[in-house]
Amino acid sequence: MEVGLVFIWLIAMLALGLAAVPLAAWVFPRGDYAAYAFTVGLVVVGVVAHLVGYISFRWPALLAGIVVLLGLSAVSYTRVELDRRLLIEAALLFTAAFLVMVTLRAMSPGAGTNPHWVGEMFLDYGLLSSLERSGSLPPEDMWFAGEPVRYHFGGHLLTSLLAGLTMTAPAYAYNLGLAAFFAALVTMAWGVGRSIARPFSISSRLAAAMSAFFVAIAGNLDTVLHAIAWLLPDGLTEPLVDLVGADPDVMEWSPGSFFYWDASRIITRPADGFTTATEFPLFSWLHADLHAHVLVKPLLLLLVAVGVAYWYTPPTSRLRRRLLVFGVMPPLLGLIAVVNMWSFPIGIGLIAVFLLFAPGNPLDLITAHLGDRSKQAINARFADGSVRGSVLAGLGNEAIRVIVAVGLAAIATVAAIGWSAPYWWYVVLGGPGESITTWDEGTSLGQFLIVMGAFIVGFAIYLGARLVYEGDRPTVVLTGMLVAIGIGMVVFGWPVLAVGVILIVPAWWWLREDVTGSSDAAIGDHEHSTQFGPEVMLLIAGLGIVLIVELVKLQGDTFNSIFKPYADIWQLWAVALGVIVVRLVDGWPRTDVARDRSAWAAVMLFVVVLLVLSTGLYAAFAIPTYHNEGNTFSDATAEVRETAGYTLDATVYLEVLYPEEAEAIRWLETRDGQPTIASDVGAGYFWIPENGDGSAAPSSLTGLPTVLGWEGHERQYRGSDVVDERRADLITLFTGDQAEQEAIIEHYEIEYIYIGPAEERSWLEITIDAHPAVEEAASFETVTIYEVNLDT
Repeated sequence: MEVGLVFIWLIAMLALGLAAVPLAAWVFPRGDYAAYAFTVGLVVVGVVAHLVGYISFRWPALLAGIVVLLGLSAVSYTRVELDRRLLIEAALLFTAAFLVMVTLRAMSPGAGTNPHWVGEMFLDYGLLSSLERSGSLPPEDMWFAGEPVRYHFGGHLLTSLLAGLTMTAPAYAYNLGLAAFFAALVTMAWGVGRSIARPFSISSRLAAAMSAFFVAIAGNLDTVLHAIAWLLPDGLTEPLVDLVGADPDVMEWSPGSFFYWDASRIITRPADGFTTATEFPLFSWLHADLHAHVLVKPLLLLLVAVGVAYWYTPPTSRLRRRLLVFGVMPPLLGLIAVVNMWSFPIGIGLIAVFLLFAPGNPLDLITAHLGDRSKQAINARFADGSVRGSVLAGLGNEAIRVIVAVGLAAIATVAAIGWSAPYWWYVVLGGPGESITTWDEGTSLGQFLIVMGAFIVGFAIYLGARLVYEGDRPTVVLTGMLVAIGIGMVVFGWPVLAVGVILIVPAWWWLREDVTGSSDAAIGDHEHSTQFGPEVMLLIAGLGIVLIVELVKLQGDTFNSIFKPYADIWQLWAVALGVIVVRLVDGWPRTDVARDRSAWAAVMLFVVVLLVLSTGLYAAFAIPTYHNEGNTFSDATAEVRETAGYTLDATVYLEVLYPEEAEAIRWLETRDGQPTIASDVGAGYFWIPENGDGSAAPSSLTGLPTVLGWEGHERQYRGSDVVDERRADLITLFTGDQAEQEAIIEHYEIEYIYIGPAEERSWLEITIDAHPAVEEAASFETVTIYEVNLDT
């Protein structure tokens, strides 16, 4: 393994985090700023480099970002006091997480899950390689030559910046980038969990550890279901499988047949029978996804951290609150859009719910005491001393609060779009429109609970404990009504909606009650109360996303309509659950009788241990089998490891598994700039040359743009008409007459033509090699590369 390169990356990342510490300490004076530092540094450099990159990318953009980061930290340095212990703790945690993931990636380094199924990895690796070759942004689409990429490339941009800082080739930056983002996620989860927990009378370090566990190590309950089905007698297994709506193959499972992939495909919507992905972080990193929904995770948690900082900033500190909402959140939200557009609306929602639920009135961000004046006006209009008047006044005040929170979030969103404006102009605008439609049926409750059941259990206990502790009559009546509504939803086929409504309403009620009763002095001081905090706001935010996902989808994109939002819900709920379980084990809610509290804490300890064991079972199976079998659907990774050993080279499998094309692709890799190539028509998700499918490997593995690469991907982001046109042009290029071929070469400015095993099997007769302007540039065992020169 490339130990020296690992050391260089680690030093560079710790240095970047150290450079960001003063700025992070100023933004998060009460938070765990040291744990946020690396992500803060990466965000500042990324925001600046993204903007400068449209003028000049690579070193100019990177240096501009570093200069801005150092300048902001220099200004902040005199205004903060740093705790050396926090810095050491965060550095050790980051280092440990980074080295763990480096070790795992060295076991199975290939940018491809096996020698055939390579689509998503080829997308990610191709984007990284394209950025390495790009002189400016946006990068040219390696699968649609001559046009800017139409995909959220921000996470790959950040990885490319780290590669530039360490002077690392894409083949190694792919895996080191995965390790870097994993370390950032672990430290962010630690910091956010600790920041939320600090005001409570619990161990904030234990809460931080539990948050990091549920975010980065825990898996869903699929492995537990398999284990239970294996242990139960055959007569009991089938009813259990039917009850939860699991795949009948569960009954054939044994520990020796564990496969890391199975836990990621649980939910099947009855509307179309298609099984969507329901990934959690550990699966994504074992699967080697340098993908948008993975790379955005630490950034989304940083947005949560800013929201928590806003929450614990006294409402009278309006300037700091305004700076957090309108100064810090917009550039971060803008970068989130560039990294993963699916997370952009979720980021907007997070800003809105923080404004809605945080202590103080969001109206006061506009001008002092505006919230009080608004409340007085509504009370004067409706509150006449009657129950009806009090209800109307309460609803009116809440409605104003919601409207203002949404309005201010909209202003922050407009600013975020401004911070990332070039991306919207060059990449987002002009793509095919997406229409919103509704689902025909609800998600199976059993499948939902397999995916999110651990969280639901923890949240239900947390809310239920407060119901028992504060079980006044109105609350009991409200709970009964919600249960009745929930039963009705289940009867009509929407059980997940029922779960969402039953949990979100009391959570909203109690959180608003707590916030309304808090004062500046009480903010962040929950030691002797049953009060809720930001952990319940994260519960509400996640439930809101679940309800929206349950009702609507993007037409034609069933898969991502569940997959991408659920990926973000996981980390929101995981951080919240980390704090909640520690409060429960501590005996929350506190009673006046020490004996009762002790018994409750003992019961909760048992429940929490079950939650940890059940969610940790996936890692207990996946990591050892990952070492023994690799991240693969076959024995391919074992073959590569036996040949090449442990390495971080994401393309090391090329010579082992595709020797007939390896030398030709390496030759293309050494070309300067971004010359356009022509290769197999409409390459798809698979690389199976014997079937005529090359998956645009010459382009994907070099970053050189090809006329048309992964056809399905380009149709999704550009529409079918332009893809069909290019497909027809490529067929003509390879098999047409010389006049037609020359016109196509000129139109796409083609410089190289790649004819390998897939191309040979795609057409009965290739004629382009007979064109007088085409001459052989390089010849290999099964590949010939031709260079085009129309001047001859």
